[in-house]
Amino acid sequence: MSVTVIPSLIHFRLLYNVGAAFSIGSGATWVFALAANVVVAILYAARLAGLPRVGPRAGRTARRRGVLPR
Repeated sequence: MSVTVIPSLIHFRLLYNVGAAFSIGSGATWVFALAANVVVAILYAARLAGLPRVGPRAGRTARRRGVLPR
């Protein structure tokens, strides 16, 4: 299936990778989709619970809150 957005410039194609990595999980793409959704749910729940952030500003935020020494 192909959808053209801007002719000769942008178009989308629907592709399926049934083999995943090295044909591991062939025919079990639902497992990968489920695992991805579980990870997103865990990260969302951690964010709602107010757990410390992990990222480029995490150290600065932790120092400001007094969790890390200055």
